Amino acid sequence: DHNQAKKTRKEMKEFVALSTQRKFRGFCHQRNLKIKLDNKNAILIQKVTRGFLGRQHTKKMASEYAASTVIQNYIAKHHRRHIKEYHTKEAEKGYEPAAKIQAQIRKYISVSRTEKIRSRVRTDAELSLAAQKVERFCRERASSRLLLYSLGRTLKYNGAMQALFNHWSTSYNKLDCSALVKMLKEAPGVLGGKKSRKSNFNVTDLDLLFAKKSRGVKTVTFKQFLEILDDINYSVFSGVLECRGHTGSDGRMLEMVFNHLFLAESGNKFRELQGEISISFMGRKATIIQNTFRCYASKNILGRLKDQKCQQGKHDLLAFLSIKIQRVVRVYLSRIKAIELAQSLYHKYIEPGRNRPYWFNKKRKSVSWNKPKIFGPHADCVHVLHLPHWHLEFICTCSQCQEPASVNCLSCHDSFCEVCFSAIHSSGNRTKHKTQKIPFCSKCGYQHASRVCISCAASSLLSSYFCDVCFEHTHGSRKNENDGHVIQWLVLTCVECKIAAARCRCLSCDDIFCKGCFEKIHGHGNRLKHKIETLPYYTETIHRHKESWIRVKRRLDQQHASEIVEARMAQKVTIASAVRIQSIWRGCRDRHNGKLFMKQERKLTRDEWGAQKMQERLHNEKKIKTRFLAMAGFGKVLGGKKKLQQ
Repeated sequence: DHNQAKKTRKEMKEFVALSTQRKFRGFCHQRNLKIKLDNKNAILIQKVTRGFLGRQHTKKMASEYAASTVIQNYIAKHHRRHIKEYHTKEAEKGYEPAAKIQAQIRKYISVSRTEKIRSRVRTDAELSLAAQKVERFCRERASSRLLLYSLGRTLKYNGAMQALFNHWSTSYNKLDCSALVKMLKEAPGVLGGKKSRKSNFNVTDLDLLFAKKSRGVKTVTFKQFLEILDDINYSVFSGVLECRGHTGSDGRMLEMVFNHLFLAESGNKFRELQGEISISFMGRKATIIQNTFRCYASKNILGRLKDQKCQQGKHDLLAFLSIKIQRVVRVYLSRIKAIELAQSLYHKYIEPGRNRPYWFNKKRKSVSWNKPKIFGPHADCVHVLHLPHWHLEFICTCSQCQEPASVNCLSCHDSFCEVCFSAIHSSGNRTKHKTQKIPFCSKCGYQHASRVCISCAASSLLSSYFCDVCFEHTHGSRKNENDGHVIQWLVLTCVECKIAAARCRCLSCDDIFCKGCFEKIHGHGNRLKHKIETLPYYTETIHRHKESWIRVKRRLDQQHASEIVEARMAQKVTIASAVRIQSIWRGCRDRHNGKLFMKQERKLTRDEWGAQKMQERLHNEKKIKTRFLAMAGFGKVLGGKKKLQQ
């Protein structure tokens, strides 16, 4: 019974603990649900409130924007009106000064134009005056020379002096003394007359001179008349040194004639006659000069025409010969040009397997295994390309579109074509990435260059970038230390053969290989399972960046793994601590609840035990009382023995 009661009490305690835990968990769950519901309602209220406030703010902003637009339009209209009025007033103020300025400018322009016209007219007048002076000078010189010719120096001309002599002569072209005196008296400044001046030579001297020259005859001839004039000039005009460019007796004679005889009343017509004679003389001389010049010019033109005809004959002969030579040269050059065009049109390739050549027409996209007839027997394509096997071509593809790459990004450690590089590196921090151009082979033009021959570049002054195949066929099997050519590698080489560019990396072996060496080494065994990584245009710079990036990644992976382990350990410790704290808290809570329950149970047990004891005592007292009354004979008689036993 005691064990049963103990077991019953234990079951009651567990039941009470479980019911308490269930009620507490239900209370916590209800509280969490209430919190979630409150949060949901709060979010809904916040959403409604924000929507209302947003609509109110939008309406307010719209009204403010409309009001500000109206105000701005009014202000802009007022400002435009004010500016228009201001400019109108300023323009009205500036009309009168502008008119004055324009008048002054027009006046200045008209004055300057007038000055230019005046200077032009003045220049023309000066030139005309100078021309007249030159003409007058030439006419005076011509008339002086003709007059001297007519004075008997030459008998070619019969000029004004002969006419003057004939005018004063009496008969048979002879001049008497009275006519001579009369002629000299009319001439001013010689003997006398109306315009006479004091002179040392008089009529008596003239009579003596006439008598001396005539030798007893009353008349003189033209020649004697000239001798008399010479003597008169010598005695009267001895102080005259020069006249009209002549000196001596000629100068004195010209002084006598032009300044004295022609100034007489009867000398005007002879002066005019001398002018006409000089003008006709100048015309004849000008005609002679023109004829001489035209003759000279015609001779020159005729000579040039003869030379041109001779040159034309030589030219025709040379043209005939040159046409023949040109025909031959054109045939040769056309043949050369046709071959050059064919060389630019055809590409000669060597098949990699059988070393058999074929010609590819890039325009028709056709292949010929026989040499085209346009090359002839002695010509062929200049550049012959030895093709590699398709899987050994050194063509680095773009990491995005698989087209041939042209740019290396040193920060991304990858190769790109121009389009993908521009699309990816057009914004953000990628615009700061450093790039490097990927050169192509200068021999074949479609594979990427793996090395550059510095010796060939220095000797030919051309770019000498080579891929692996072209370098092998141009330089043979030479190596850098034996052939004398200086080779500079642009990419890293295969770790196995050292003569080809690296094309892939074995992630298991952690080495770089060319495709041939990789297939040779990883073609059997467990190495078939090795994972590979296709390399970009793998330069030394990218390799250094890649290695440093791999080291940093490994260090970061190690740090991350250690952090994961530490986090797991910390999580385990946290879970264990939480479980321990929960167990302690639950133990404390259950002990507290158990103590309360035990107090209640003890109280109930005590109450039951007290009630039972009270009943037993009352029963015993009643039993004793009944027995005492039965013994005294005052007790009730029971219904039977059985009832009595009960």
